[in-house]
This record gives sequence, C-alpha cells and structure tokens, in this order.
Amino acid sequence: ATAGITPEEETAISGYLDGGGRIFISGQDVLFNGVSTAFQQNYLKVNTFTSDVVTITHTETGVAGHPVGDSLTLFVTLPVGYVSFYVDAVAPMPGAEGFLRHGLSGVDPFSAVSYRGDYSAGDFGMVFSTLPFESISATDPAPNNQAEVMRRIVEFLLGPLPGKVDIERNAYNPNDAVLVTVTDSAANLDPLVVETVVVDVYSITETTPINVLLFETGATG
Repeated sequence: ATAGITPEEETAISGYLDGGGRIFISGQDVLFNGVSTAFQQNYLKVNTFTSDVVTITHTETGVAGHPVGDSLTLFVTLPVGYVSFYVDAVAPMPGAEGFLRHGLSGVDPFSAVSYRGDYSAGDFGMVFSTLPFESISATDPAPNNQAEVMRRIVEFLLGPLPGKVDIERNAYNPNDAVLVTVTDSAANLDPLVVETVVVDVYSITETTPINVLLFETGATG
C-alpha cells in the first residue's frame, strides 16, 4: 500500500494491540505520510527512519536465522499502479528485530521490522514492512514468493499453521497400496530424532478407525 495511517486508525490499531493483538502492516508511505512518534516507536517498533532510500527495482535480503527473513532473496518489482518504490531505512526499537535488508549503504540496513512480545503476559505481535508486500513475486520458487513470506509472517505472529493430508490418487483398486502424506509447517526441532505419531484412519465404508503409526521422514515438515 502507499497510503498512510490516520490518527483514528492509530487509535484503533493501538487499542487492538494493547489487548494482545497481532498484526502485519505493509506500506511504503506509512512513515513518510506521518504517524505519531508514540505509535511509530511503541507499536510499529521503529526507532528512527530515513525515507525513500530505495526507489528502483532491487533485491531484498533476509536476515539469517530470523523466522521470517532466513534464506530470503527477494527480487522485488514495482506493483501495477505504483509510480515508484519509496522503501525506507528503519532502525528497530529495543526488543524488535530487522529482518529484511534493502542493500543500500550509509543508512540503517533494514526495510522491515518484527516484534513478538510476551504473549502469556498479554503483549502483542507486530510485523511492519516499508516494502510493499505486492512487490514480492507470486511465482518465484519458495521461499522467495508471496505465499511463503506470508506463511512465515503468520507463523511468526500466531504460531505454526495446521498441517495437511495429501492422498496420492483420487481412487484405488482393491489391494492397491495407498500413499498418504501428512505434513505440517512446524520446524523440525531435532533432525537427529525420528519422531512418530499415531493417527486414526477411517472412511465411509470403514467406519471403525484403524490405528496407523507414522514415522517422520527426512523431508521438510
């Protein structure tokens, strides 16, 4: 987006976050169009900024080890309807982290910041980007596309997303081997340990659940 945040929107957003909310805000003119210093620092978690440091197509590099930025190399292009890029250089507040680097020297290196407070104590979560989300490719291979970046942002704010079940074919003949793949989006905390889980499998014709023991594979998820 290229619009700013009005005082009324500041009040609404800050009230939501004061109640332990979690939010993703993307807008290259949010800071340029002006927000209050209190909202900028306490909620967007931006200490200081320099406006419009990158105005051309460029590459954004993720910060290694960050839950959102790790391994990202985003070749960003100007979205339809935008006159120019106006990406800002931002310095995160204490407790917040920058996770995208715009690549310009001589200014603060980050174009996006993240903050995840103590949720158990009612604190909030914030991801704020001065890079328009629309400028990220929708078709580049993962992780450098909109779907993967959004998944990471949501998981940073809310925790791992639900898994999914994929069945190899829509129909099987009697005695065919059935291949079912169960995946989740959570990180493998210990790659040296093969974890297991028991699931109940049943169908329209087989209403009595069958216990199936699943073993973790080396594949992602």
